[in-house]
Amino acid sequence: MDIKYYDVNGIGRIFRDISHFHQLAFCASVCERIIPNYNIFARESNLETAPILRESLDTIWSFLSGSNIDREQIRELSLNCEDIIPDDEDNNYSGFNYEAQKAAACLSHTLDLCLEPSEAIVKMVIYCVHSSLDIYLQYIIYASLDDDSEGKEPRNPEVIDTTHILQFRKLYNQYSDPDDYDREHSKKISAIIKNHCLVLREIEKENEDLLRLKESPVLTPEILKLLRTSSENDGKSFLNIC
Repeated sequence: MDIKYYDVNGIGRIFRDISHFHQLAFCASVCERIIPNYNIFARESNLETAPILRESLDTIWSFLSGSNIDREQIRELSLNCEDIIPDDEDNNYSGFNYEAQKAAACLSHTLDLCLEPSEAIVKMVIYCVHSSLDIYLQYIIYASLDDDSEGKEPRNPEVIDTTHILQFRKLYNQYSDPDDYDREHSKKISAIIKNHCLVLREIEKENEDLLRLKESPVLTPEILKLLRTSSENDGKSFLNIC
């Protein structure tokens, strides 16, 4: 069974029979791809909180490698990550508030996973990634449909797929009332986002890691290094931004 976009119940079934440390290694790899989203928020908001996430993830990798990490230290790091989750109103300086919320929450959940196996926690980690993709792509595409954005440079123009924008515009232009548009076409919009190149790339990576873990009963240093470094994308997140 493969991981599918936003298939929360399916994700739970997949990880139910996977060992504790294999669950944790998967989530740690996910965290490598989500941290840059928080880094952007912290930089644009003039905050110095980003190193907390890096320290937390480095501790998780050390734990996976066999280091004796005190449970209280893990709990403290988890609380530290919770403490730096931005409030909804903390978006005066950055447009990446939501993405930062999910990044910090993702690290906190993964730290909690160090303490006990839980497919429910894995589901929350993957949800943080999938929901970040969903919100970001909605922003990109809706911005392209907004007349006020005419002529303005999008946040990340290279992720915009012209075919998808044309599909959205065709749907959107059928309705003068945005509420009607949202109600009647939310499923169609979701289907378009589900097939966006960024979503497909992330789902492919998740399934590659899952297969690698299933084929590796023992988490050797080589496997852990591969999981950690294969998520590197020139410092960019799964949103292709940094």
